[in-house]
Amino acid sequence: MPSSCLRPRGGAWLLVLLGVSACATVPPGEGAVVLHPSGTDPKALGEGRHWTGFFSESELYDLRQQEHDEDLVGLSSDGAALQLRASLVTYRLVPEELVALAREIGPDYHEVVVRPVVQSTVRRILATYRVDQLDSPRLREAQERITELARERLRPRHVLLTSVLLRGVFVDAPRMNREIEATAIADQQVLEERHRLDLARARARERVEEARGIDAAHRLLAPTLDRRLLDSRRIEAWERLLTSPGTAVEITASPVLLLPEETP
Repeated sequence: MPSSCLRPRGGAWLLVLLGVSACATVPPGEGAVVLHPSGTDPKALGEGRHWTGFFSESELYDLRQQEHDEDLVGLSSDGAALQLRASLVTYRLVPEELVALAREIGPDYHEVVVRPVVQSTVRRILATYRVDQLDSPRLREAQERITELARERLRPRHVLLTSVLLRGVFVDAPRMNREIEATAIADQQVLEERHRLDLARARARERVEEARGIDAAHRLLAPTLDRRLLDSRRIEAWERLLTSPGTAVEITASPVLLLPEETP
């Protein structure tokens, strides 16, 4: 081990400080991953004091068995909202895979991997039981299934799950009422949209029939129309417009000289 990792017996304080900053201390029961400026060191550090090199950092990981209390939630197969309060999750990291864990996940492995996997596994298993089936024997059975499946899902992520202990199942009545109310509102909105769609289709059919009637009337009238009839109808329209109570007629002199038009 370089002398800078030992207790100095003299020399420049600058060298001492540089030597101390280039060392890492790993407490008992923990491991460390060294981050060099060029990348992650391929070998993890065990407990003790180690030379890491200048400008390097070390991340500590707890290798002992860890316990976390989790409030887990899920839905039964018949739609009841379930809550598993203060459930105990125990696991530990695999020391030989500590570098891979640091590279793929990082020090926040509990929030990034362990908690989401356990929660999704709990929801998946609880969804196979009705709320009236979750008595003590079935709860232990569900606990074993959850532990086995969560352990299988976490093992490729360099975490070895020990157990998931379910400390009682409670029906979350307020949450269930909110979900029932939200479902009822959504169903009502669906029915309302269907009703609106039926009305729109009925109105569209009425307009199609109306357009067909107008088209048929125009087809009957078209052969009877000639120039004289159109001129006569135009004159009648102008007369009705001029004699209308809301029409004001104003005659002004036009500066344009009108020349008589002769028809040969």
